[in-house]
Amino acid sequence: MWVKFDKGATNLASILTGDTLTITRIDLGNNKIGKKGANAIAEALKVNTNIKVIDLSSNNHIGNRVANAIAEEIEVNTGIPNITLSYNDIGNEGANAIAEALKVNTTIKDINLSFNNIGNEGANTISEALKVNTAITSINLDHNKIGNEGANAIAEALKVNTNIKEIALSSNKIGNEGANAIAEALKVNTAITNIALHSNNIGDEGANAIKINRAITIEVAADY
Repeated sequence: MWVKFDKGATNLASILTGDTLTITRIDLGNNKIGKKGANAIAEALKVNTNIKVIDLSSNNHIGNRVANAIAEEIEVNTGIPNITLSYNDIGNEGANAIAEALKVNTTIKDINLSFNNIGNEGANTISEALKVNTAITSINLDHNKIGNEGANAIAEALKVNTNIKEIALSSNKIGNEGANAIAEALKVNTAITNIALHSNNIGDEGANAIKINRAITIEVAADY
């Protein structure tokens, strides 16, 4: 389903509130939905309990204000396990709002926040959420602006989170310091099976530190 304007998204939102709706998956990626349309969709999802997968990626940079509305939806909707918000320029403010929502959401298993201009501030708040969230098993933070500070915070979260199986941090600004912190976390974390760290600023020191002797896929080779 392709919705190219806010009016179309608003009309769709009204349909999503219908009692007889049986749709479980909505893919609205790569459209031209702006703030008004995305807000309408977010409001509809507060009452819709059938949708299980929603993709709002690449939608005209809907930004942090809409991320706030989506965060409100995440707090109250107990049915959606998979949400994609990549390529929307939500920034730190949007990431902060979503992080707060994830502290109380017990349904989302897979969340994609890649290509969103999220920096260390956003990574810090997401990390705090991951310390208490018991549902998420996969999180994608590729292609953001997370540096060593954010990587250190994520590493601390991984020391206590036993649910995440996959985490993607490729194409950020993580260096040896952040890689070393993640390496320390992986010594005690026995849940993660896949971690992507390629295309960062990690050199031999960080790459060697992160190698561990257990069944885990680590993508780090493209960094140096």
